[in-house]
Amino acid sequence: EASGRPTSFNLEVRSGYMGVSNSSASKFDSVKLNGGTLEVAYVRSGTHDPVRDEMGLIHADRFEINADSQIIFDISGGVNSDYENDIIFAGDISGSGIVTLVIELDADYFAEGQEIDQSFQLFSISDENSYDWALAVVKVMYNGSNISGNFSKIVESSGASVSVALSGAVPEPGAIAAAIGASAFAF
Repeated sequence: EASGRPTSFNLEVRSGYMGVSNSSASKFDSVKLNGGTLEVAYVRSGTHDPVRDEMGLIHADRFEINADSQIIFDISGGVNSDYENDIIFAGDISGSGIVTLVIELDADYFAEGQEIDQSFQLFSISDENSYDWALAVVKVMYNGSNISGNFSKIVESSGASVSVALSGAVPEPGAIAAAIGASAFAF
């Protein structure tokens, strides 16, 4: 084209880390996860503070999970805020790799001791969803610590969306330190 802009955009993550953090959606013809980590952000509904919030929506005609990979979703939002849904918009999703969906609760918006009983819609799918979401693993992080054991986690998939429902409480710092200490002692 005269502008010099390519006519197709593809993203492939094979290893390492790829973060999507921009002020508008990233649009791709295809996104392929062949290992490694893809991180996208989640922002509070109706607000965007460029100093504190990240924004990173992905639109892809095709989304493939071909190898064991992880997607980190930065979840922002407080007790009194609405949660914005749909972080990844995909035409179709396919593949046979195992994906770990990492829900990273933002410490600026989720308080220690806060009870969470919320479903976060991560994918909106407009065409075909042939990925087996029963393979997916869910991990919950807070302030850099794995707090998965504090939550019951369910991956819910309909033809048009994929959500993760969390139920539990964000632990106090002492509880996190005790869990890390117990893990180190057991090791």
